[in-house]
Amino acid sequence: EISELAVPFGVTESVRWMGQAYAFLNFIEEAHAVNFWEAGQMGRGPGVYLRGVRLMLNWAKAPALDPQVLKLVESGATRHLRLGNISNQTTKTQIAELFKQFGEVESIYLLPNEGAALVNLTIMSNAVDAKQALDGLTLGGNAQGGPQWTLNVTYVRPQPQQQPRNTLM
Repeated sequence: EISELAVPFGVTESVRWMGQAYAFLNFIEEAHAVNFWEAGQMGRGPGVYLRGVRLMLNWAKAPALDPQVLKLVESGATRHLRLGNISNQTTKTQIAELFKQFGEVESIYLLPNEGAALVNLTIMSNAVDAKQALDGLTLGGNAQGGPQWTLNVTYVRPQPQQQPRNTLM
């Protein structure tokens, strides 16, 4: 949920949870991080809220991003993947099992009417690895000639929630 609050401000390279009440968001561009931080400062911005509670935002200067990550972003990479061509019976648990080999999965949203799911990994480079390994992968089939299907994995840009700009309840 916390990374969804950052969507209107810019692309995040990674999200790290440090317990239930503390997280680090690493934005691709420093200006986006500054804007997010300023929105959360008392008396300076409208505040950033999660489940009706105003969050306290602190600032820490992250090390420079790896030039390879910047190249990936320029080519359209994100931490957010759309997994297409899946069965409407596919579960979050099955998707989590498929993606766990690539690193921590932040969230999974099923889109059953579309035969798809949105999978958000915590680190962009892990999402890149997952896309490279899973896009075009054929699953299913058996000795009796059961059905097969080919996964379609694409990068997506998350869309801001249909709620006020800095609020996710």
